[in-house]
Amino acid sequence: MAAYGSVDALRESMNAPHRTFTATDAWLGPEARAWGEELTATRRKLQNAADTILWSIYDRVGATPRTIATG
Repeated sequence: MAAYGSVDALRESMNAPHRTFTATDAWLGPEARAWGEELTATRRKLQNAADTILWSIYDRVGATPRTIATG
């Protein structure tokens, strides 16, 4: 199902910026720490939201009958 790949892309969308920020010393100080904490929190929220969407789809698909009885 295409939704699974889309949810994976959503979950991973903040990984590169987060990795770049945490792997370099380009920006230091209290403002940088606060921004980094916000980035980390936002990344976590986005990943949790993506998981919620995926489980919602999974639950809906699982509750849908595979066949429809005629007549």
